Amino acid sequence: MHKRSVRTSAGLIAGCVTLFSALNMTACRSQDDEPGNPRAASIPAARVATAQRGEISHALTLAGQFQPYQVVDVHPKVSGYMRRINVDIGDIVRQGQTLALLEVPELKAQLRQTARNTRSIAPSHSTRPCMKSMRDCSRRQRDTRA
Repeated sequence: MHKRSVRTSAGLIAGCVTLFSALNMTACRSQDDEPGNPRAASIPAARVATAQRGEISHALTLAGQFQPYQVVDVHPKVSGYMRRINVDIGDIVRQGQTLALLEVPELKAQLRQTARNTRSIAPSHSTRPCMKSMRDCSRRQRDTRA
């Protein structure tokens, strides 16, 4: 009798599990999945393709604008005329590079005048006594100017 009740219990449990699984499967199905439903027809379908090796033949051309990393204003210490410009807009420059040469006629004239004055003063003054020490030299130069 004991074997019979175990079989009956096992059969009853198996039947309950089967019934529960069947109800669960039907309950999980949505009403939107039915073929006649208009909402199911509006869901877009995606096409699937296999990947292949090949050349990329699509080129994309876009309009754009370059922005500089750093913008620097350059101002000369003296005013004058541009004799030569060594760089152009957009060139990459390095520290210490000569960008342009200025021509300053006033400074050239002043340099020529100073050179003439030194040549006219040099023969009248001997530079040998100034070799003793720098202090004596600077004192004598001050004394002769005064």
